[in-house]
Amino acid sequence: VLVQLNKSESVIDLENEFSVYSLQKIKIVSRPMHIFLFEYNQNKIADTSLIKLLRKSSFVKEAQQNSDVTLRKTKI
Repeated sequence: VLVQLNKSESVIDLENEFSVYSLQKIKIVSRPMHIFLFEYNQNKIADTSLIKLLRKSSFVKEAQQNSDVTLRKTKI
């Protein structure tokens, strides 16, 4: 899940708030925009439900699914 926080210092607070879902930061996607990639236990909650909950958090500015993009092979 990609999450944009209001402040980058809120990562630990967000992980604590959503510890029941084992939410953990994996990496920083954009430091200036405070965007982080998080993982969570998919057996405990569906991604759409988690995103709705994340968006309600006071620490979160925006949350969305992480879409893997694969490049198309072009014929020459």
